Amino acid sequence: MRRYGFPAFKIALAALVLYALWRHLASLYREWASQGDAIRALAIDGKWIVASAASCLIGQLFFACFWQRLLAILWDESSSATQRNEHPSTGAVIRSYAIGTVGKYVPGKAWVVLLRTGFLNPGPSNRFTVALSILYETLFMMATGGLAATLCLLPVEGPGAKFTFLGLAVFAAILSGLHPAVFGRLVRIISLPLCAAYAPSVIRKWFRTSLRAGWMSLAGWAFLGASAWSAAEGIGLSAASPEGFFLFSGGSALATVLGFLVFLMPAGLGVRELVLIEILTPRWGAAHAVILALWIRTIWTAVEFFMAGGAWLDAARIRRRERPKSIPPHQ
Repeated sequence: MRRYGFPAFKIALAALVLYALWRHLASLYREWASQGDAIRALAIDGKWIVASAASCLIGQLFFACFWQRLLAILWDESSSATQRNEHPSTGAVIRSYAIGTVGKYVPGKAWVVLLRTGFLNPGPSNRFTVALSILYETLFMMATGGLAATLCLLPVEGPGAKFTFLGLAVFAAILSGLHPAVFGRLVRIISLPLCAAYAPSVIRKWFRTSLRAGWMSLAGWAFLGASAWSAAEGIGLSAASPEGFFLFSGGSALATVLGFLVFLMPAGLGVRELVLIEILTPRWGAAHAVILALWIRTIWTAVEFFMAGGAWLDAARIRRRERPKSIPPHQ
């Protein structure tokens, strides 16, 4: 089973992810093709597109570094002294995070956990708690996304109070669910049928660390907002004002969070665009709002593909370097 079953599973998983990515790209192509003359009228500015992609990449790195904080607590609380001295490196965490991003293009968010855990390779004793750290990081990211949406949309005229209070409600609901009294009980229920061990002290420390280091997740959302704002500038739909920046930052954050909450939609496809279009239409009109939502989705998808591909190539390079060299037979 170890010789043939696991390699076959990895091949099947890779094929499933590639198929999901192809479906996502095909959907984007159909949406762009439906816009017709409105696209040809746009003036694309390359430097803003590069700025948008770079901002998106930096935002993702902030989220990865926050996850590393959670992993550090997990390893420090390990019962094995050997494991405590084997913290995953920053490079390994970023590679696992980047590769895991493509898992969200497969329906069901569990694929992100599967890919991240598999590439981090934490060992059997830590596999369950590493999966918990991924769930915790993702939920806290969505909570701070709701907070970022509230803070950014509150001073903006147009989106309406419903979006502001929706972001605040998401933030309060998810953060309450991450409290050790709630999240710890949920983990206890999950761990029983799996016969998996975990340390309740880890969950308590995760919550305290999240409150102290939550700025890292908020910084990630700020850079994603800058990416959306730069994307609008890159196609000539000027948003060069503080209000424009707040509108794109809050709108993209809320759209991403609500897309995540619709569990079965891969990468929130459709939901994210509908929310963003609803927020942007009062200022740019329905036609331009549709183009903006598609354009932001396209840039963010390209960045995530670039991250995952680069991380996979880097992981393959490291495996080749660490592979033991064959010793020539003694003459």
